[in-house]
Order: sequence, then structure tokens, then C-alpha cells
Amino acid sequence: MAQFEPPNGGWLGWSQVAASFLTNSCTLGLSNSFGVFQSYYEHNTLSSHSSSDISWIGTTQGFLLSLIGIISGPLYDRGYIRYLMYIGSLLNVAGLLGTSASEEYSLIFLSYGIALGLGCGALYVPAQATIQTYFTTRASLANGIAMAGSSFGGIIYPIIFRQLEQSIGFPWACRTLALINAVLLIISCLLMKPRALSDQTSTTGSFDWRSLWNRDLLLLGLCALLLNMGVDVPYYYISSFVQEKLHGSAGVGDSLLAGMNASSLVGRLVS
Repeated sequence: MAQFEPPNGGWLGWSQVAASFLTNSCTLGLSNSFGVFQSYYEHNTLSSHSSSDISWIGTTQGFLLSLIGIISGPLYDRGYIRYLMYIGSLLNVAGLLGTSASEEYSLIFLSYGIALGLGCGALYVPAQATIQTYFTTRASLANGIAMAGSSFGGIIYPIIFRQLEQSIGFPWACRTLALINAVLLIISCLLMKPRALSDQTSTTGSFDWRSLWNRDLLLLGLCALLLNMGVDVPYYYISSFVQEKLHGSAGVGDSLLAGMNASSLVGRLVS
């Protein structure tokens, strides 16, 4: 095997998939679980605010998760993956800890929407890009397994949150989620090992901002925007919808949310 030929497997290759899986669980998985926070805030801390106001918290987190890629992508190309992982992990955990201590809308927005969103955005690009340097012939399988982490997180977070919120209260439920994320992200940071594509790989140079105006890229972005506008709505409102419109318990709505994420797990792996 040539020095820079992708291994397409082995411990090193699959360990990167595991690291990406864990990172996606703590970022996209948590984003796909916002419905439990939406439901809780509507009936407790932020009951004086509208559902739309509350959903802005989660959508801002998801928006930053995607938008920060404009910055984290070039930084990754320049070799700053370690800094992205460390800073992203700290902001991810700090955002949840801040959420646990916040009772005002503005503070919750800053903690969950901004801090957590920035942390997830810093982590998202390294989690996806590293796999591309380790796989070619098995790239689709590796990516499918890695992206399944978002579904896995979307299954466990709603269930864990509701059980803990009912037994030890909202603040400690958030702190427990922060602890879980801290452990998973530490493991991910230890496993993640960036790999140069060639001996000519350079960490210097400037980012070509003109590439953002590529017609095909803009069309892809528009399609992704329209897709997410439809796909993400149930993840935010299904829990509160069950409580208010169907007069079900909070646990039933959270179980449906976990079930939705479980169905996407099958889709990511099979397709």
C-alpha cells in the first residue's frame, strides 16, 4: 500500500468511524432531541412564551451547527482539527451546563442556542471530513455508520432526559446530559486522528470564497434548505403536540420522538 493510500478499514479506519459516530450523537443527535426541551419549556420555565419563541432556541442551535462549517471547514483543511474538537467539546458541555442553570429566555437562548450551537458547529465538520481520508471503497458504509450516531443520540437523549427530569429535576437532568456528552466527546477526541491526503498537503493558503457562489453548490444548498424545513418540524413539536392536542403524557410524546429517530437509524444504515 502506498504511504497515503486510504486503508479502507482496519483499527485506525474504523476507529475514526467510531469517533464520528460519538460526535454525531452529541451534536446532531442532541439537535434531533430538542422536542423534549420544547415540551418542557412550554409547560414549565417558559410557559409565558409562545411555542414559536421557544423553537427559536433549538433552530438557532441547528442553524449554527450547519453555518459554522463555513469557518470550521477551512480551519480543518489547515490542520486545526484538534483545536476544533477541543473547543467544540468545551462549548457543547458548557452550553448544557449553562442551560441547566438558566431560567430566563435570554440566558437559555445564549446557553442552548448560541454556545451549544457553536460547539456543535465546530465538531460537525471534523466528524464528517476525517472519514473521507480513510475510506474510498467502503466510504458509503463508513459514512452511514457514522451518521447513524445522530439517530442513536436522538433515541437515547429524549428517554434519558424525561426519566431524569421527572426523578431529579430539570437542572440535574441537563447536567447529566452534559456529563454524558463530556465522556463521549473525550473518547472521540482520543480516537480522532487526522490523516494527510498526500505529502503535498499544505496547511497554508487562503480559502477561496468564490467557491460559495458556485451554481451547483447554491442549488444543493437550496435543496437542503427546503428539505430541512419539512423534515425538522416534527422533531421539535411532536412531544408538545401529543401533550396538548392528544392529551397524552409527556413520556408518550418523547417515546414517539425516540421512535422517529430510531426509524432514521434504519434508513441511514440500509440506504
